[in-house]
Amino acid sequence: MRSKDAAHTAELVGYLYSKLREGALEEAATAFSRNGSKKKWWAVLVEGKLLFYSTPQDVRPKQSHELKGATVKVHKSGVIEIKRMDESVLVTHADAVARRKWFEMFKVNAARDKPH
Repeated sequence: MRSKDAAHTAELVGYLYSKLREGALEEAATAFSRNGSKKKWWAVLVEGKLLFYSTPQDVRPKQSHELKGATVKVHKSGVIEIKRMDESVLVTHADAVARRKWFEMFKVNAARDKPH
């Protein structure tokens, strides 16, 4: 019974971890270079949606991107591409570790079968 409980706890922790991340992200103009960023955003990843705010104090997002069913890939340039149906968003972060964490969170949220 313990291993079943441990597996359930691990699944729950993974689920909760995938629900929220927030911080600065840069919207990239092209997948080929991180240097040509279009806009700096305060990004919030919650319940499978990537929300862009102008500042952390904003109440309403300026953009919203659904991640469920999206394909997520990272280009050699370090730009992360999130593509869903006919919508595509390119984002990056100056710090490689932060960029990797965002990428992992996007992948987990894009793979979700259904929102909880």
